[in-house]
Amino acid sequence: MLFVGCRRQLIVITRRFEHSDQCIHYGVPSTASILAFNPIQRLPAIATLDGRIKVIGGDNIEGLLISPNMSPYKYLEFLQNQGFVVSITNDNDIQVCWR
Repeated sequence: MLFVGCRRQLIVITRRFEHSDQCIHYGVPSTASILAFNPIQRLPAIATLDGRIKVIGGDNIEGLLISPNMSPYKYLEFLQNQGFVVSITNDNDIQVCWR
C-alpha cells in the first residue's frame, strides 16, 4: 500500500517487527484530532494537530503523510471507494491525497 499526494510527502510505511529491539512508532499518534474511515476498503485515516495524516491498512501497514504547512486539520474524509483522502486545515487549505 503506497500513499502519495499533492503537496504532501510520504514519510514512512512500516510493518510491525517481531523483535523487541527494533523500535518504531506504531498505532494512533498522541496528537490525533480527527478520524475518517473508508468502510469499503477498511482504511482508517487519523489527522493530527501537527499536520500529519496516518492511514492504517491491513497486515500492520501504515502510511504517514505530512503537510508542508504543519497546520491542524478541521475536516478529513475519504471519497467513497476511490482511494482519495480529502482534508482541510485550519488555514482553509484543501489537500487531496491518493493511494
